[in-house]
Amino acid sequence: SVSILLLPKAKKVESTREKKYFKLLKEGLKFSTNMPSILSIIIFISLGQALFGALDEYWSLFASEVGLPKQGLGLFFVAYGLVQVLASLIAYKFEGVNKKFFEFLFLVNGVLLVIAASYYKIPALILLFVFSFLFKLIDTVTNGRLQHQISNQEIRATVTSVKGFFAELVVMGFYLSFGLTAKYTNYQT
Repeated sequence: SVSILLLPKAKKVESTREKKYFKLLKEGLKFSTNMPSILSIIIFISLGQALFGALDEYWSLFASEVGLPKQGLGLFFVAYGLVQVLASLIAYKFEGVNKKFFEFLFLVNGVLLVIAASYYKIPALILLFVFSFLFKLIDTVTNGRLQHQISNQEIRATVTSVKGFFAELVVMGFYLSFGLTAKYTNYQT
C-alpha cells in the first residue's frame, strides 16, 4: 500500500459521464439485438464468464476444504493460471471448430464441477484444472468469434461493453442464487 505514494498524483475530474455510458450501452444493445448471431455469442460468453467469475470466489474454499495444505494453495492458483495460459496459446487451433463443440465442452465443464464437488478430495483439484483449461479455450475462441462478427469498428468496444454488462448481471444472479440456496437449505461450511 505504501507503493501508491510513489505514483504520480492524478488530476481530479468532474464526472464519469454516466449518461453517455448508458447511451452507448443502449446503442450496443440495439446493435446486438439486431444481429442474432452476435447476440447468441454474447449470451453464451456472458453465461460462461459469469459462471467462471462466480466460481473463482470458491476455489480457495474448495481447495482448503478438500485438505490442500495452506502452502499448496498458492501453487494451486499458479497451476490454475498456467493451464489457462496454455489454453489461450493453443486456442487458435480451434478457430474453425463448430460452435456445437464449444457448447458440448461447456456441458462437460458442468459435469466436471459436479464430479469434483461430489468427490471432494485433493485429486478432485485436477478436475478443476481441466475445467479451467476448457473454459479458457471456450472463452478465447468465442470472444474471437464475437470480434470477427462485428464488422463496424466504431461499435466493437460498445458491443464488448454489452457483453461485459450481461456477464455482470448474470454473475449477480449466480451470487443471489448461491445465497438463496444456502439460506433455504441451511447450508454452512
